[in-house]
Formats: sequence, C-alpha cells, structure tokens
Amino acid sequence: MGSHLFLNQQTKFKAMNRDEEILEKLNVLCQRQAELMELMKAMDVRLALPDRMVMTSRWLKSNEVMDLLGVSARTLYAYTQAGAFEIKRMGGTLFYTRESVMRMKV
Repeated sequence: MGSHLFLNQQTKFKAMNRDEEILEKLNVLCQRQAELMELMKAMDVRLALPDRMVMTSRWLKSNEVMDLLGVSARTLYAYTQAGAFEIKRMGGTLFYTRESVMRMKV
C-alpha cells in the first residue's frame, strides 16, 4: 500500500512538472508573438495587393474588379448590366476578363 501511494505521488509530481514545462513554453511563445507584432508595427507592413499582382490571372472576381477600378458593388453591377465587360458565369459567380477590366481603367 505504501509503494502504491509513493507511485501516485510520483505520477502527480511528473504531471505537475510537465504542466509547468508546457506553461513555460506557452509563455515563451506568447513573448515571441508579442515581439513579432511589435516588429510588424515598426515596419508598418501593408498587405495591399499591387495592380500587377491582380493582373496575373486572365479572369477576375467581382471584388478584384472593384478594387482595381476603385468602384462600389453597385457601380460594378451597373457597368456589368450595360455590357461594359466580357464576363463568364460559373456556378453563380461572375468572372470578368482582365482585358475588358483594363480597358475601363484607362
């Protein structure tokens, strides 16, 4: 009985040590994350997509066209209804040819 109690205490002690190690590692990760966030703020990172990257695909989605032309969804709809773009509908999604969009941008 005494050895059983000793084993239980040893198991609890190992579990506590493992929990402390995990907490210590989490703390280090949180500190590193905070450091990375500070570095990103210092660099003033912008995730804006340049026009040349958007234009790598032949077909553009509505949100890409709106960003590229700087128009609202309502304006894009009006242009589309007026036949200003070459479009293709696939599964309920409209795709615009890059060429027709670029003609409007000029």
